[in-house]
Amino acid sequence: MVNSMYVGNRAAGTTDFRGTPVFAGGTNNIAVFRINQETGEPSLIQNIDTRGFTPRTFALDPSGRILVVGNQTTMAVRDGATVKTVPANLAVFKIRADGELDFVKEYDLAVGRRPLWWMGLVTLR
Repeated sequence: MVNSMYVGNRAAGTTDFRGTPVFAGGTNNIAVFRINQETGEPSLIQNIDTRGFTPRTFALDPSGRILVVGNQTTMAVRDGATVKTVPANLAVFKIRADGELDFVKEYDLAVGRRPLWWMGLVTLR
């Protein structure tokens, strides 16, 4: 496996749409960097959407094959002339041999308007 580094980019600013605060735009993704083994210099190889808002935390499983992102914020989003709600969620990605990520599945969380502050992975025996 290639040595990679993962960084969360998050945005959660709002703007008014017909009296409702909705997502103002921005980036909610995981940036993937390949690390040069000779120099230690990172090179951006991928930005992948986290399928949610404010990716506050993420964790890799002990095998290094899965990355799970905790998208913290339930967010109202403008959808044409209407507004839809995107709940806080967990997004699961497969880590490829080259370090890049492939989206697998998202799990919406029933937290209402409360934020998801933290998530992590543990090994069960």
